Amino acid sequence: MTAAELMGKAELVANTLYEKQGGIAGMIYIHTTDGNVVGVPYKSGKTPVGIEQAFIIKVIQGMRRSGSFGGAMLLSEAWMTKIEPGGEAVAFALRPSLDPDRIEILIALVIAHDGTKSLSQWEIDRAGSSPRVGAVIDTQFDRLETWLDDAFKNK
Repeated sequence: MTAAELMGKAELVANTLYEKQGGIAGMIYIHTTDGNVVGVPYKSGKTPVGIEQAFIIKVIQGMRRSGSFGGAMLLSEAWMTKIEPGGEAVAFALRPSLDPDRIEILIALVIAHDGTKSLSQWEIDRAGSSPRVGAVIDTQFDRLETWLDDAFKNK
């Protein structure tokens, strides 16, 4: 799967999770070439994050060696503080969790079978009976480095 195809699926997966669960836990979805998907938490709070990340990297490396890695999709919710150009410097120091005007966002990072990456951010629309992926906030990133890059260093 290409990064663009995976990003299209990310929005669909997110809306399905919102409809069925009401939210999204930090999860990475690993796609196989035969159409299966494995969901693995990457920050469950039950084990140190580094251990979960190392495990996921090893899984992807093993799948790449066997030819079964189709791509990966990382979904996470976050808060964002919007700062207007020329805005007050204090706004930069305000944690989004304390900002009464914070914006809830969904971040999707996808990695294709060849290691090509794409990242998008959407506003979370909570106006209806269940949350939905809303307007795109940003899809342009000059340089994108992640902890998942290690999975593509050695095949």
